[in-house]
Amino acid sequence: MTRRLLALVVLVTLCAGASAAARGASAPEREALDVPDVALYDVPAAETTMFEDINAERARHRLPALELDRGLSSVARAYAHEMLTHHYIGHVTPAGVTPFQRLESAGYIFKWSGENLAYSSDGENAAFAHLVASPGHLANILGQRFTRVGVGAVSVSVYGTMFVQEFAGD
Repeated sequence: MTRRLLALVVLVTLCAGASAAARGASAPEREALDVPDVALYDVPAAETTMFEDINAERARHRLPALELDRGLSSVARAYAHEMLTHHYIGHVTPAGVTPFQRLESAGYIFKWSGENLAYSSDGENAAFAHLVASPGHLANILGQRFTRVGVGAVSVSVYGTMFVQEFAGD
């Protein structure tokens, strides 16, 4: 099986006072994702492991643990489903919806937010290793302004798993 690991990061920490129009103003970057149209399924065990790995990495850097936010996890999981269903990976949807708009649509009021995405055919360990090896992704994982995180993990049968990390801070 071809090993595949795609990851993108958005280094966005945005003040709550920024306008919604300004939030969606950047040019979207998406990559096509070649996955078959098969059943998708949530992977709660991988979400738990990813959350534990995030806090273990923060502890290694003497930072406080993030709180697991089930609502953020729901947003993350729904976005993982969307990307796999529509065969892309990117922070902005083909319709132009940004991470900030997804969080606001879910009723989140936040001062700071960030998002990490990873698709791996080699599981959670490989996805997390890639995220911490990337300076931008690691910056989100270690972000001192973040107080909570949600993790979504959705698999495409045996082909791979999409991981979404949604970070937020007040």
